[in-house]
Formats: sequence, C-alpha cells, structure tokens
Amino acid sequence: MVVVIVLLFSGLFYFEGLMRSRLLPIFALIVILIGALLVGFVQRLPLNIQRTLSVLPLPVDPIAKAAAEASSEWRINIWKQVVPQIPQYLLLGKGLGFSGKELQSFITVNTGSGLGESNEAGTEFVSDFHNGPLSVIVPFGLPGVIAFIWFLAASGRALYKNYRYGNPAYSKLNRYLLVYFIAKTIFFLFVFGSLYSDFAMYTGLIGLSISLNGGVAKRMILVPVKIRRQPAPPLPGTRKPTAVAAGY
Repeated sequence: MVVVIVLLFSGLFYFEGLMRSRLLPIFALIVILIGALLVGFVQRLPLNIQRTLSVLPLPVDPIAKAAAEASSEWRINIWKQVVPQIPQYLLLGKGLGFSGKELQSFITVNTGSGLGESNEAGTEFVSDFHNGPLSVIVPFGLPGVIAFIWFLAASGRALYKNYRYGNPAYSKLNRYLLVYFIAKTIFFLFVFGSLYSDFAMYTGLIGLSISLNGGVAKRMILVPVKIRRQPAPPLPGTRKPTAVAAGY
C-alpha cells in the first residue's frame, strides 16, 4: 500500500504541474515533518500499520518486522520454484484446470485437528504466485503475454487520449484514471500482482473512462473557414442610398 500511494501521489503531483508551484517548498517541508514524526512515534502505531511501514528504514516493532520478512521470504520461495518452469510453459501455457486427484495430492491432514492444510505447493498449484508477470506467463504462455501487453498498451493509449482530448469538465478524473493505471501497472510488473484480481481492476478503469467520455476522445483539428462578409443592413429610419445622375 505504501508503494501504491507513493506512485499515485507522485504521478498526480507531476501531471498536475505542481513541480512548478510556489507551494513545492511547503509541501516538501510537510513531508519531512511527517517523516520525523513517524520515526518518533512509529512503535505506537497498530502492528498492521507498522508491518506496512516496515519497508521503510523505520524502527518498527520486531514482531511486525518479522511478520513482514516471513511474508516476503514465503513469496520469494514460491518464485524460486516457479521461475525454472517458465521454459516448459513458454509456448503452451499450463492452463488453469486440474483434477480432484491432483488437488488431493497437494493437501495434508493435521493429525491433531484433522483439518486439511495446503502447503506452498498448493499455492503454486492454483497459479497464485503473488507475482504479476508469473500469473500471466505460466498459465497462458507467450501468447497470453502478448495479448496482455497489447491490452495494457491499448488501455493506456485510450486513457491518455481521454486525458489529453477529453471533456474539460472531467479533466481531473481523467488525469486520476491515467495516473492510477500507470501506478498499478508498475506495481503489477515489479512489486506484486495477480492477473485474476488485477485484470478486473484494469477493465474497470478503462470501462469507466470510456463511459465517462463517450468513447475514446480524439484530437480536434481546427479547419480555417473563409467567411464572406455581407454588407451591414441599413439602420431603421434611414434611406437606402440611391445613385445620382451626372449633371444634376
């Protein structure tokens, strides 16, 4: 969440043109003060917030830091197991189907409670890799990657056009949709992502933009039109000028 918020606010800060604003020094000072307060009071925050802030160099509670490190290590272990399988599913993806016997092989039973417990292999089995690129290339292969890249490019192009040439009344919302799309794409590719949940978010963004702007906006080209000047009509109560014959 910290990474998404930083990307989102940084993008809006840039697209709004606030880099040239007189309020930039004041904003920078506020950020510095907030950072100083976090250093002094971070251990008094709830543990879930401290766990979120553990990505920053702050003196968070050791319990929150250990939980965040364990979660990161769990994801890294999954990635280490899946990455060597990419060449196997490069041309023809693994797909999303499985049988009941295959599912049973990934379930262990706790002798104490008798409840089923899935291991890390089960997470890999259902293609829940906690990684955006892996959630595309392993189930769908190279054709799926090409289709997803095309979708991102087409959606980004439509959002950019609506931002540049859309209705000025919706300029702020169009700007936000474009920046949020960029931030989520960076987050999906380099931090964390899942095609099953994020694809719904992507289609929602582009659908909202298209419905808001009545499609994809186009650049308006002003064509010069030659206007023929007409003589001004006579004022009320005046006579129309008449020709005077020569010699009179």
